[in-house]
This record gives sequence, structure tokens and C-alpha cells, in this order.
Amino acid sequence: MTTWEYKTVKTTLKADMWTGEAKITEAAMNLLLLEIGLEGWELVSTTHLAGYEGYTSQLLMIFKRPVSMTSLNDK
Repeated sequence: MTTWEYKTVKTTLKADMWTGEAKITEAAMNLLLLEIGLEGWELVSTTHLAGYEGYTSQLLMIFKRPVSMTSLNDK
């Protein structure tokens, strides 16, 4: 049976007040996901977090990876 460990990452989507266009670039998001993926994490869920007037202001990402002896020793 596989035992999992979980990691949450919250990113702020600093949208332009007038256009609603997110200021986090696609390249920055791809780099973040690549770095986390290289550590063995797999993205399993995303949740949009509402901000002012219900608009999405943050994105919560949940990752998982199998627990290894190395990660247990780091704790």
C-alpha cells in the first residue's frame, strides 16, 4: 500500500483592476510547476479562492508524492 505526503501551494493572481488580466505569466507558472515536479510532486487538485466581490484572487494547488525514507528522515 502506498503512503502519500501532500504539499499545498497558494499563488496570488494579481489581476489588473481594469482588465481582469492575471499578471502571473504562463512562463512563471510553468517554471513553478516544473520545479515542484522535479521534486517528485504530482499536481492532484486546484481550487480557485475568491477575493473581492467573488473574483478569483488566488489559486490553491495540492500536490502529492509517495512517502520515501528520505522524506521521512527530513521531518
